[in-house]
Amino acid sequence: MNEKQERQEARETTSIEGTAETAAANAGAPQEGLRSAPGSGEAAQAGGTPQPEAAAPEPCAAGEGTAGGETDPNRGGATETDVTALKARVAELEGEVAALKAQVQEAHERFLRARADLENARRRFEKEKQDALTFGALRLVERLLPVLDNFERALAAGKTTDNVDALVKGIEMIHRQLDQALRQEGLEPIEALGKPFDPNIHEAVMQAESSDHPPGTVIEELQKGYTFKGRLVRPTMVKVSK
Repeated sequence: MNEKQERQEARETTSIEGTAETAAANAGAPQEGLRSAPGSGEAAQAGGTPQPEAAAPEPCAAGEGTAGGETDPNRGGATETDVTALKARVAELEGEVAALKAQVQEAHERFLRARADLENARRRFEKEKQDALTFGALRLVERLLPVLDNFERALAAGKTTDNVDALVKGIEMIHRQLDQALRQEGLEPIEALGKPFDPNIHEAVMQAESSDHPPGTVIEELQKGYTFKGRLVRPTMVKVSK
């Protein structure tokens, strides 16, 4: 009877230890020193074969809540203050982006206006250039019209009068009027008589002996030469001493 009582007590002890081990595993806390599940102790004592110890429960993963589902503030989670600060920063950045967009739009509009002004200036320049080529001689024509009128009057007077002196004076007046109109436009005669021969503005067509002039001097103008605003239009045809 004593042997049966000892076996009964061993089974009760093993059952109590297995129940405690199961409760510890369910609670997530590792239990050291506890051995096999309920019933395994009796089998171990009966058969004499040692049973492996129960595996320790795995620790909770990072970021998982504590018991009861509450967030641990020490685990680095975002607080309400952090969220408010982030929202304020986002609003500030959105304001900066809106300001930059407005600046870009304003710069684009200025660029469009400048390009339109440049295009208008180019068109105006082209028109003025074309008008200058087409009507550049208009002012000279206006100045020559009175000269033409006086020539017509002189021709009409020459047919009805025998006063040659008056006719010559009229032609001299018309010549001065023509010369003045051309000078106002920039035409200048080349003074050559008595000047050293200059092949740049003189054209020698004859040579003659002259005791009054050194060699290479223009002693006679055969045809007057002209420059227009400093540019040679026609060289003077001259006779040069040798």
